[in-house]
Amino acid sequence: MSRYDKQIENRNFLSPTGFKFTLNRSPKVSFFCNSANIPALNLGVAVQPSYTTNVPIPGDKVEFDDLRLRFLIDENLENFRCSGGYFNEYHAECISEVTSIINIKYQTMSYYGLSKRELMDFINQEKPRGIDRVTPIGKTMDFSLNWDGYDLIHTLSRVVEIN
Repeated sequence: MSRYDKQIENRNFLSPTGFKFTLNRSPKVSFFCNSANIPALNLGVAVQPSYTTNVPIPGDKVEFDDLRLRFLIDENLENFRCSGGYFNEYHAECISEVTSIINIKYQTMSYYGLSKRELMDFINQEKPRGIDRVTPIGKTMDFSLNWDGYDLIHTLSRVVEIN
């Protein structure tokens, strides 16, 4: 049984943290949510000048403010990870420190101030699970024909053999 199955059943709705907020795309957020706002709706105003006074005219475009949630993050960051993933920043004195936080869900590791030899030694010695790409900071969004450990040309190609 996981910790997400142990949610409070008898919530106190008078408590400021006694509510349940669920997003279909991030179901684990509801367990740790401790505040949320109701976004404002704004209807712009156009001002019509007049010789006596300016007349405010209600606009015709509704704008929504941001929905802000505050929630605690579990130790594995599972409730922070949405369907699109996220960027995790970790300051390490030594590259081997990141081995304890990297798991199969990580794909790209970016770096600054390390030589190619240091990176190759790290990958060969630690064999971090999930890392498919190691790239300098600023190059993480560059596209190549090897993506997430797959050769895209080979993966997306079809071979027709005629005998």
